[in-house]
Amino acid sequence: MTMAATTSRPDAPVQPRIDRTEAPRAGFWPWPGMIFALLGSNAIVVAITIWFAHSDGGFVIEPGYDIKAARYQERMETDAARRALGWEVAIEPSAKGAPLRLRLRDRDGAELADATISIEAFHHADARRRIRVDAVDSGEGLYIVAPGPDRSGRWRLALTIVARGERVELPMDVDIARADLARAATSEQQIEPDTETDR
Repeated sequence: MTMAATTSRPDAPVQPRIDRTEAPRAGFWPWPGMIFALLGSNAIVVAITIWFAHSDGGFVIEPGYDIKAARYQERMETDAARRALGWEVAIEPSAKGAPLRLRLRDRDGAELADATISIEAFHHADARRRIRVDAVDSGEGLYIVAPGPDRSGRWRLALTIVARGERVELPMDVDIARADLARAATSEQQIEPDTETDR
């Protein structure tokens, strides 16, 4: 039996070899997304912090702070002169919206009349809102500011007093009561003597 040798023809087409092995799929990799998410959340927190910092009226930069710092020695000399004069300002208890009554006395307790009192006031919870007003001289050392503070709570008053050829700057705090609480306190003071008598 004769076997024929198998030979490939040079002009025979070459069959392409197909690799049916599937390429590995890329897995889920969350780290780049998490980095961008953290950066975004940080930007949101910073934006909210800036908004709160600018929306809170209780925290403001003191106007003219640089000038006050440069004139610190002058301010110390003015305070020393004020203490030497011994002038005192007493503010009577007041309620929201009621006129503010100030008593001005010298070192000996005598009323200071014919004085000029200018006031710059602001509420501690809203320092951005500055109110400037002049007190009216009512005689015998009594000066009235009307209308009075329009908000209950603690106010900072910066008084500039000019009298007897002297100029004095006096900062002070005053507590303004709510109108309803002030009326209740007045009523209790009025009925207290009767209650003691009944006992």
